[in-house]
Amino acid sequence: MTRDQIRSQVEEVFREVFQDDALQLEEQMTAIDVEGWDSLTHVNLIIALEKRLAIKFAAAEISRLTEPGQNVGTLLDLFGPWPGYVVAEIALVAGVWALMTWPWTRSARGDGVPAPDAPATARAQEAPSRPKRGT
Repeated sequence: MTRDQIRSQVEEVFREVFQDDALQLEEQMTAIDVEGWDSLTHVNLIIALEKRLAIKFAAAEISRLTEPGQNVGTLLDLFGPWPGYVVAEIALVAGVWALMTWPWTRSARGDGVPAPDAPATARAQEAPSRPKRGT
């Protein structure tokens, strides 16, 4: 989804929440610029955005939006560059998966370490024999 598509969706949500079909979003707009934007409406706006765009904002992101100097552009920035975010997540998951499965793939290649699911006889053959107690 491009920034323009996101902006269009966000503008529709603003119009619904503030019940103003003529509302036009500008990147520099703040809560002061929109009639009726108070703390309760802010919560309603966040909930409506989460539902419409199927996302979940972190509590820190929501509270940061109420700080001085934050505007509609800041809100749009929260949606960020999705393709880069998705690529980073895939790389992270693949890296963790590789680290978790590496010992088993190494054992399966026959590096001398028995696989965890190898039969007990295979493990016994590779283990050095120990003298029996009491003899």
